[in-house]
Amino acid sequence: MSFEETANDQTRHDGWQESRIPILDDRPIELTVSNPNGLVTVRASDRDDALIRFVRRGRRPARDDDSSAVKFVAERNRIDVRIDPARLGKEWDGDLSIDVSPGSLASATAKSGSIFAEVSRALVDVGHVLVHAGNDLHFDIEIELPRRTDTRMTVATASGDIDVSGITGAVAVTSASGDARVADGRGDIHLRTTSGDLHVDRIQGRFVAQSTSGDLRLTGAQLDQFTVQAVSGDVLLESTLVRPADSQVKTVSGDVSLRIATDEMTLPGLSLFYKTVSGDAMIDPAFRQVDRRTWQVGNDGAGGRLSVQTVSGDLQVRLGVSPAASSPAAPTPVTVPAPPAAPVAPMPPHPKPAAAKPPGAAVETPSDDAEAAPSEDEAARLAVLEAVERGEIDIDEALRRLDPDSEPERDPPMTP
Repeated sequence: MSFEETANDQTRHDGWQESRIPILDDRPIELTVSNPNGLVTVRASDRDDALIRFVRRGRRPARDDDSSAVKFVAERNRIDVRIDPARLGKEWDGDLSIDVSPGSLASATAKSGSIFAEVSRALVDVGHVLVHAGNDLHFDIEIELPRRTDTRMTVATASGDIDVSGITGAVAVTSASGDARVADGRGDIHLRTTSGDLHVDRIQGRFVAQSTSGDLRLTGAQLDQFTVQAVSGDVLLESTLVRPADSQVKTVSGDVSLRIATDEMTLPGLSLFYKTVSGDAMIDPAFRQVDRRTWQVGNDGAGGRLSVQTVSGDLQVRLGVSPAASSPAAPTPVTVPAPPAAPVAPMPPHPKPAAAKPPGAAVETPSDDAEAAPSEDEAARLAVLEAVERGEIDIDEALRRLDPDSEPERDPPMTP
């Protein structure tokens, strides 16, 4: 069965338009959703079909063809839902400058195209009008899927938030500036955002997350393996590790807080590797240090390995995440080896007091050249950190340049 529908073909309920799609039992569900700036909600429920609902939002007056922006195609459990940006109405992409004098309009100019968006705000200041305009038309989408173990789902937005719950299978979520929440999922979960925050609760399986400036908060998880990369966002991760695999966290300036428990039946030990340029570490005293950058807990660290790398971010590690467990001991500050600093020149001998000058003699003032300039090593270090912040090099390259004697850290392989 294959069909394509638009919003004009749907059933309406209190402003929401909805449609039901039959689901075959012998094929996995493959869902793709693309929505520029509206909320996308996907959840599993006790049903045999797929339910798609959407509603128009925004202050702009309604038009007859607004709903035609929503389209979806379904064919043998493959469902594609998308919002066509071209049908949302052309958004004003230029500048508007209006200079006014008492009783007259001096000039009005609009650059880079016509104005289709409504004026939503105007500020008047000393005869100059500043206009803020924008097309806020968008659609919120809600999708309910049957509870299956073989769902494959991809959701992408530009500025819209994403909420996914109860999905088992493969989940991929991408947003530029929207926040993303994933809860009660199981399988392979991949999240990516530029400036939005990531909230993850009670997931199981393998987890991958990438963020530029958004924070990541993951709680109540049971993970086989995880890989997290962040630039300036903070990372909080609470999970039980259930398989002997390599996991990794990399940040530039974001702090990392880990609360880790291990399943003693399947993961008798854990090794922790921490590498940083200028960050500090607080390590749970249950870990014992066995190398300059390595700590172990349990059966000689057998099984799992957790690697944390930062440029200037701090690390805190605690063992145990179960609410019923007794409170663990406070983490102990540790000294993490940093790249060698520039040698410090010996202090010159203390100068003898200068002889008193006769009255009326000129007073000597220190020259600006007397201020000590940064050492070459410090200047090179700052240049590396700035290159990371600009995205010109990654964290691994920064660490290699700042600590050339260290061994490169490889990305952990994703275990089957």
